[in-house]
Amino acid sequence: MSVPKHDNILSKSEFVSILDKVVASHDVAQGIRQTIKDSAKETDGDMIVDFFDPFVLYSGQLSGLVKTLEVMFCDTESEWISWWLFDCDYGHDEQLLASATDADGKAIPLSTLGDLYDCLIRNLDEARS
Repeated sequence: MSVPKHDNILSKSEFVSILDKVVASHDVAQGIRQTIKDSAKETDGDMIVDFFDPFVLYSGQLSGLVKTLEVMFCDTESEWISWWLFDCDYGHDEQLLASATDADGKAIPLSTLGDLYDCLIRNLDEARS
Protein backbone atom coordinates (compact mmCIF):
# COMPACT_ATOMS: atom_id res chain seq x y z
CA MET A 1 0.00 0.00 0.00
CA SER A 2 1.29 3.41 -0.93
CA VAL A 3 1.19 5.74 2.06
CA PRO A 4 1.12 9.49 1.35
CA LYS A 5 3.38 11.97 3.06
CA HIS A 6 1.65 14.26 5.54
CA ASP A 7 2.07 17.28 3.27
CA ASN A 8 -0.18 15.60 0.69
CA ILE A 9 -3.20 15.39 2.96
CA LEU A 10 -5.47 17.82 4.76
CA SER A 11 -4.21 19.62 7.81
CA LYS A 12 -5.89 18.88 11.12
CA SER A 13 -7.79 22.18 11.04
CA GLU A 14 -8.99 21.53 7.46
CA PHE A 15 -10.09 17.99 8.35
CA VAL A 16 -11.94 19.13 11.47
CA SER A 17 -13.58 22.03 9.62
CA ILE A 18 -14.89 19.79 6.83
CA LEU A 19 -16.25 17.12 9.15
CA ASP A 20 -17.67 19.71 11.56
CA LYS A 21 -19.85 20.82 8.65
CA VAL A 22 -20.89 17.21 7.99
CA VAL A 23 -21.86 16.75 11.65
CA ALA A 24 -23.75 20.06 11.70
CA SER A 25 -25.64 19.12 8.50
CA HIS A 26 -26.56 15.77 10.00
CA ASP A 27 -27.80 17.41 13.18
CA VAL A 28 -29.95 19.89 11.21
CA ALA A 29 -31.39 17.06 9.09
CA GLN A 30 -32.21 15.08 12.24
CA GLY A 31 -33.94 18.15 13.69
CA ILE A 32 -36.01 18.61 10.52
CA ARG A 33 -36.87 14.93 10.51
CA GLN A 34 -38.05 15.08 14.13
CA THR A 35 -40.08 18.25 13.49
CA ILE A 36 -41.85 16.62 10.54
CA LYS A 37 -42.50 13.50 12.59
CA ASP A 38 -43.84 15.51 15.54
CA SER A 39 -46.14 17.59 13.33
CA ALA A 40 -47.51 14.52 11.57
CA LYS A 41 -48.54 12.53 14.66
CA GLU A 42 -52.23 12.65 13.73
CA THR A 43 -51.40 10.74 10.56
CA ASP A 44 -48.83 8.07 9.92
CA GLY A 45 -45.83 10.24 10.84
CA ASP A 46 -43.28 7.53 10.09
CA MET A 47 -44.58 7.23 6.55
CA ILE A 48 -44.26 10.98 5.99
CA VAL A 49 -40.76 11.08 7.46
CA ASP A 50 -39.70 8.11 5.36
CA PHE A 51 -41.12 9.83 2.30
CA PHE A 52 -39.22 13.05 3.00
CA ASP A 53 -35.97 12.40 4.78
CA PRO A 54 -33.85 15.52 4.20
CA PHE A 55 -30.64 13.60 4.78
CA VAL A 56 -31.29 11.26 1.85
CA LEU A 57 -30.64 14.17 -0.51
CA TYR A 58 -27.22 14.62 1.06
CA SER A 59 -26.18 10.99 1.52
CA GLY A 60 -24.71 10.49 -1.96
CA GLN A 61 -22.38 13.45 -1.58
CA LEU A 62 -21.47 12.34 1.93
CA SER A 63 -20.55 8.86 0.71
CA GLY A 64 -18.24 10.40 -1.89
CA LEU A 65 -16.60 12.67 0.68
CA VAL A 66 -16.06 9.81 3.14
CA LYS A 67 -14.59 7.58 0.44
CA THR A 68 -12.22 10.40 -0.61
CA LEU A 69 -11.08 10.94 2.98
CA GLU A 70 -10.61 7.21 3.52
CA VAL A 71 -8.40 6.97 0.45
CA MET A 72 -6.47 10.13 1.39
CA PHE A 73 -5.76 8.85 4.90
CA CYS A 74 -5.27 5.19 3.86
CA ASP A 75 -8.30 4.35 5.99
CA THR A 76 -10.04 2.00 3.56
CA GLU A 77 -9.36 -1.12 5.65
CA SER A 78 -9.86 0.09 9.22
CA GLU A 79 -12.57 2.59 8.23
CA TRP A 80 -12.16 4.80 11.31
CA ILE A 81 -13.82 7.72 9.52
CA SER A 82 -16.93 5.74 8.59
CA TRP A 83 -17.08 4.20 12.07
CA TRP A 84 -16.85 7.62 13.76
CA LEU A 85 -19.55 9.12 11.56
CA PHE A 86 -22.02 6.31 11.05
CA ASP A 87 -21.57 3.81 13.89
CA CYS A 88 -20.89 6.47 16.52
CA ASP A 89 -23.76 8.69 15.34
CA TYR A 90 -21.58 11.54 14.08
CA GLY A 91 -19.55 11.56 17.27
CA HIS A 92 -22.59 11.66 19.58
CA ASP A 93 -22.35 8.08 20.90
CA GLU A 94 -19.85 8.72 23.68
CA GLN A 95 -20.04 5.16 25.03
CA LEU A 96 -19.11 3.61 21.68
CA LEU A 97 -16.39 6.21 21.10
CA ALA A 98 -14.89 5.36 24.48
CA SER A 99 -14.76 1.66 23.55
CA ALA A 100 -12.16 2.09 20.78
CA THR A 101 -8.94 0.18 21.40
CA ASP A 102 -5.84 -0.67 19.42
CA ALA A 103 -4.54 -4.19 18.71
CA ASP A 104 -2.92 -4.26 22.18
CA GLY A 105 -6.18 -3.35 23.92
CA LYS A 106 -5.01 0.19 24.71
CA ALA A 107 -7.74 2.84 24.59
CA ILE A 108 -7.73 5.12 21.56
CA PRO A 109 -9.08 8.60 22.30
CA LEU A 110 -11.70 9.41 19.66
CA SER A 111 -14.13 11.76 21.39
CA THR A 112 -13.43 14.65 18.99
CA LEU A 113 -12.69 15.08 15.31
CA GLY A 114 -9.22 16.21 16.34
CA ASP A 115 -8.74 12.87 18.09
CA LEU A 116 -9.92 11.07 14.96
CA TYR A 117 -7.40 13.01 12.87
CA ASP A 118 -4.61 12.14 15.31
CA CYS A 119 -5.58 8.45 15.09
CA LEU A 120 -5.47 8.58 11.29
CA ILE A 121 -2.05 10.27 11.31
CA ARG A 122 -0.71 7.67 13.79
CA ASN A 123 -1.96 4.92 11.47
CA LEU A 124 -0.26 6.60 8.49
CA ASP A 125 3.00 6.85 10.44
CA GLU A 126 2.81 3.19 11.45
CA ALA A 127 2.10 2.12 7.87
CA ARG A 128 5.16 4.02 6.65
CA SER A 129 7.52 2.48 9.22
